[in-house]
Amino acid sequence: MKRNSVFRTIITLLLIVSMTAGMAASLGKKANAASTITVTWLGNGGKNSSGQTSHKTYYYGSSVTLKPSSTLYTRSGYTLTGFTVNGKTYSVGTSFTITKDTTITCNWKQLQCTVKIWDKAISPTGAGKTTPKVKVGVQTGTTLSKALSAAKISATAAKGYTRTWYNVNGGTVISTSRVITSDISIYYVDTPNTCKATFIYGNQSKTVTLTTGKTIESKITRLDFTTTPTANLVGWKKDNDPLGDVIYTPGNKCIIESSSSQTYRAVFLPFTKNTKQDIKVVMSREELIALQNQIAEDHNKLREKYATKFANHRVLTRGSIGASVVSMMVGGIPGIVIGGISIIACIYAEATDDLSLIEKQLNLYETQYDNIKRALNENNARYKVSFTAKTNSFCVTTKCDHVDYYFNCVLGGI
Repeated sequence: MKRNSVFRTIITLLLIVSMTAGMAASLGKKANAASTITVTWLGNGGKNSSGQTSHKTYYYGSSVTLKPSSTLYTRSGYTLTGFTVNGKTYSVGTSFTITKDTTITCNWKQLQCTVKIWDKAISPTGAGKTTPKVKVGVQTGTTLSKALSAAKISATAAKGYTRTWYNVNGGTVISTSRVITSDISIYYVDTPNTCKATFIYGNQSKTVTLTTGKTIESKITRLDFTTTPTANLVGWKKDNDPLGDVIYTPGNKCIIESSSSQTYRAVFLPFTKNTKQDIKVVMSREELIALQNQIAEDHNKLREKYATKFANHRVLTRGSIGASVVSMMVGGIPGIVIGGISIIACIYAEATDDLSLIEKQLNLYETQYDNIKRALNENNARYKVSFTAKTNSFCVTTKCDHVDYYFNCVLGGI
């Protein structure tokens, strides 16, 4: 009897525990179902343009579908690829059940766009052309300057010019800092810079407009002044010149880097016979090539005449880029004119028939040729060159305005 009573007591206790646990579980489920959960949307670079909150409240166990419209976010230049939830990636349209506070992050992919660069100014239809000069693909958000760099096209013009970019469709000006968000077709126009320049010749002056690419003599020469010169005109020196103490010859092409007014002053060499003066002049690349060609020609002629005695001297190859070289006679001695500079063919050593002087002259030619070759390898537009200016022996009156220039060396590109 006692044993049965104990057994019944144990069974009763177990039933009470089981019923209590079941009631607790049932009450927990009802409590969870009635509780709310917060879902937070993170734009990850996207913008919330709807004005709605990025936090939403759901009931426990609710189903959430990941749709673009539910994110409240948009992002220019990007497309929505999916979402990240609790460290896992879901595609657009996926549904899942939420049981706790959750953060949903938008995932984006940057779109690609094409930049087409056409030749110079063309019509909006492409002026009959079917393909652009260059086409490059870039990601949206890229600046035009970076797109041009990828296309290996300079955003700016050469020295002395201003490059302006235009949209083919409409011809509107485009800044190189513009951010590209869609396909675009562009072209550029390089405009030569201009400035006002005052030329001072003795006690006279004249103000003109200089343009990049035009020679100084196209605007100003000694003939523009009324008084008779008292010396030979060597060239023009610019005030506050960043290139230093250099002289621009009348035939030198202008490179205008600033629209600020400039002042040039005449540089003279006296009419005294055989007066010498060391000067530095500015030469264009074409002028320097022409000088190199003339040195090669003079050297090779001299070497050919004395070939048996100076076979160790090499043949100098003329420059590969053509330049305008005008043959002339300077005081009865053959020479050339390069951009307004007269270069005398040095044949004095040959006239003496002194072999040591001739070899010295050949060595000088080769050294000068190599100096120019090294300078040209730098591919500059202009060069600073050292010359010795000498009043021609035949120019001893005020009626003659001629100076001979003897090439010394190239001081470097500018």
